[in-house]
Amino acid sequence: MTNGCRNWGPTMLVGAVILIGTLAGCISESTTRLSRRVVIPEGKTYELAERREDLPDSPLITQTSMASSISVQALGTIPFDGFSLPVCSTGSGVQLVVTQTGTRPTLDMLLGANTNDGADCGISIYRCQDGTSPELVRSHVGGILLGRNANSDGCLVERLNPDGSRWIGLAPWDGGEIRWLVRNANINAFGWINEDGSLAYSSRRGDEERFRVVVRRRGEEPWALEEGLPYSWTFPTLVPSGTGLFALRLGDGFADLAWGSARSDAAFRETLELHRTSDRVDALRAWRTLSGTRGGAGVTENQLAWFSSELRRLVLWTPEARETSLFPGGTLAAARTTDPDQWLITSDRSLELAAMLQTTVATSLVFADPWTALPGTDGDSIILRATDVEGEIELARLRTSPFEPEAEPKAVEDRTDETNGDMPTRRGDPRRD
Repeated sequence: MTNGCRNWGPTMLVGAVILIGTLAGCISESTTRLSRRVVIPEGKTYELAERREDLPDSPLITQTSMASSISVQALGTIPFDGFSLPVCSTGSGVQLVVTQTGTRPTLDMLLGANTNDGADCGISIYRCQDGTSPELVRSHVGGILLGRNANSDGCLVERLNPDGSRWIGLAPWDGGEIRWLVRNANINAFGWINEDGSLAYSSRRGDEERFRVVVRRRGEEPWALEEGLPYSWTFPTLVPSGTGLFALRLGDGFADLAWGSARSDAAFRETLELHRTSDRVDALRAWRTLSGTRGGAGVTENQLAWFSSELRRLVLWTPEARETSLFPGGTLAAARTTDPDQWLITSDRSLELAAMLQTTVATSLVFADPWTALPGTDGDSIILRATDVEGEIELARLRTSPFEPEAEPKAVEDRTDETNGDMPTRRGDPRRD
């Protein structure tokens, strides 16, 4: 890549800020700080979170923000390749985190190209508990690329084979051997696994240019989305229940987000909803569109958060309602909290709590540093950021607990971007006029 961006400092090396900001040429233009407004119920129950430059020295803090109580618990540091966002275990129980180690993945690896350059790639699994340093559970080496998500059994990985083929496997959280789920001569990439073991991934032969989607739902016959038109189907993403499937459909210079039933090829086509993301898409922009879904961030039962290169922010798509909503300008990553309307959003400057309301967005500052949030165990979020030490990333557990107000909250004032006047919520295609 020769985009000329060399801003690899700690504040940029966090999750989607790395994945989107650095590879996009860095979102670095100056913008006016937006005023923060919150839902204020009758009775003075809540307040804005105080500005913090970093996690506090004390191991536990509690603050109030939006309509939630927020507590943060430091979990220590783990190795970091300076690029790849870790993946966290979800469900319940001990928090486990897996990180990419060895040689930093190339763009060709991330895009599923015919390559065996990743012989030095590996992963390491860590057990993270409050009050203790992360404990190494197991490392896997030898062309192992960290996958997009995980379930309670383990984390998805991809193996780059010397012949250019690629397998998809599950690395158990308990440190056992990798269990290979897709093992053939094809290039199999962009896997997504659900809690019940249902799996979706893209696959193509080495002599093909376009990917097809393959879906294996537990207890049912697998099916593939065979495409007669010149489309390539990438980054398939199952909704938590496994009933619906998101994917990115690539054409000649354009890309569409797609959603449909995951039951079968026919059911997917019958229920298909499409949303044009851009008419100017190359491989990098296509990958960047859904890079923020890593670990399940930005994915709900009926919504998907995707990055718009034109708008330089995340957009929330609700396909069944055929609606889109804009996150605040500069939003690079988003993870929903236990409150269905509240998201932890990351820009290159901060981590904020945002309420995506019907006609507006209300935000409150959590940290004045670009921490990135990922889904964790027991409904908590794991927030992370690169430290000042090269090759190291810091982790913390963040918990939001909704209050029960005695009265209905008053109406929230509209939040308007003072730099361009855009309203944060639109219906239909969110591209600029």
